[in-house]
Amino acid sequence: MPELVKERPENAIELWSETIKKVSNVLAAFPELEARGGALLDQFEALDLARLRLRAKQVAIGRIAAHEALAVLLIDALGPELPQVDPVPVKRKMTVKEKKAREAAARRRARRSTHSAPDPAASANSAQLPGG
Repeated sequence: MPELVKERPENAIELWSETIKKVSNVLAAFPELEARGGALLDQFEALDLARLRLRAKQVAIGRIAAHEALAVLLIDALGPELPQVDPVPVKRKMTVKEKKAREAAARRRARRSTHSAPDPAASANSAQLPGG
């Protein structure tokens, strides 16, 4: 990849296997990028790979790995036309704290329903009381 580092020789240091693989994945996923030819190379040369890799590490949280974040940042930087998609709610696993809170709320609801439910035996007894 020496032709990709003419403008920014410092990018040569950043061409780790992880970065090369992500660039390759992005190009495979968006063949229209390769069709840009020299314009794509010029755009790639202008990228600050060190900054992109650092940003990928900064946003890597939870289940998002730095190499996945790097792919998203590369896609954003190289700017292929992305298809329009409807937003889909993200499902995530509950934290232990959230699970405990949900279980505690369920227990409180269960206690309330047992305490507030009328006792059929008590209402039958009150009907048998004199004057009642």
